[in-house]
Amino acid sequence: MNRFSIIYTIIFCFLISSCTEQHKNTSTEKFQFATPAEVGMVSDSLIKIEKMVMDFVDAKKYPGAVTLIAKNGKIIYESEVGWSDSLRLEPYRKDHLFRMASMTKPIVSVAAMQLVEDGKIKLDDPVGNYISTFKKTEILQNDVSVIVGKAGSGKTLLACQIALQALLDKDVNRIVITRPTISKEDIGHLPGNIKEKMDPWVAPIYGNMYQLLRKERVDEMVAREQIEIVPVSYMRGRTFTNSVVLVDECQNLDNAQTLMILQRIGRDSKMFFCGDVGQVDLKRQRDSGLAFLSSIKQVKGIHTVELLENYRHPILKDLLEVYENFPSS
Repeated sequence: MNRFSIIYTIIFCFLISSCTEQHKNTSTEKFQFATPAEVGMVSDSLIKIEKMVMDFVDAKKYPGAVTLIAKNGKIIYESEVGWSDSLRLEPYRKDHLFRMASMTKPIVSVAAMQLVEDGKIKLDDPVGNYISTFKKTEILQNDVSVIVGKAGSGKTLLACQIALQALLDKDVNRIVITRPTISKEDIGHLPGNIKEKMDPWVAPIYGNMYQLLRKERVDEMVAREQIEIVPVSYMRGRTFTNSVVLVDECQNLDNAQTLMILQRIGRDSKMFFCGDVGQVDLKRQRDSGLAFLSSIKQVKGIHTVELLENYRHPILKDLLEVYENFPSS
């Protein structure tokens, strides 16, 4: 049986209601009818559909159903079975009017299947590719998540949101933040203790956290060492248990540094690597460990999530496309 036929049948079979209203003026005259063969379908499949609907009604799973299947704008099958009012023994009619209830699912299902037929999406595509909020689910299901995307795609914000929620829910005891201190612009030696030296580098992470929680609450977490800032050079030898380790700007880590950080993960911990291969500040772009890290597929528990939306100024998307085609020196 054609899989789209099954989907369409399920969609219309679930339009069941105890409503007793009937649509007086509905007519199918404006629609064209065709045989299944004329639209490339097999008649036997429609017989199976009719039996499936009847079995549901006979089993009293539903009082009745009005079924219509159309393909290429032509109606190839319609039927009505069961009772719209079982007490009055009023049968369903083809022009029966149903109350609109829980209609989002069938409408979205039909639209999605049309996109599948057009080759624009695949049935096994991750939902997060198209609905960004589902990215959280993908990230939470894995121990190591590589979050990649262009500037303004919300990589760090998403990682901060999940990390803070885990800390607030007491799923972890702390958040560990690190990032490479590499830049094409040399600003010289930074004074102060480790936190003060790292503050300029992790300011974007603080900024994202301040969007999610009150600044006073975030600063309190830092003071209590529930949020810990650790330079990459201080990561070696550490083991982070019951923690979320957030590695920002990871495109500026080489493979050796990336592996060293991965080796720090302890029990009941998760790691988020956020980066963009288009923003490598290393002397040689090929030295970046992000490309290899994001290509790992054979290890269970590590997953790469790509963010495609732009959450900054709308002009940024067009500018990035222009600069991507600009010849590098």
